[in-house]
Amino acid sequence: MSAHPPVEELEALTAEAAAHVAQCETCAREVAWLRAEKALVARRPPVAVAGLWEGVASRLQSSGFRPQA
Repeated sequence: MSAHPPVEELEALTAEAAAHVAQCETCAREVAWLRAEKALVARRPPVAVAGLWEGVASRLQSSGFRPQA
């Protein structure tokens, strides 16, 4: 595994990507699509997960499921 790049390198890559997106219609559409999807996902109500594992464990026990080693 490599070390994290310096902040300056990340800033340069970000600027380069932004400049490309500003000039490329295909990439601009893709970025717009990704931003729209992110906004839609952010608006979804949170999923209730309290007690989720207990319910799964209970169903596994009642089904007779036994994990194999």
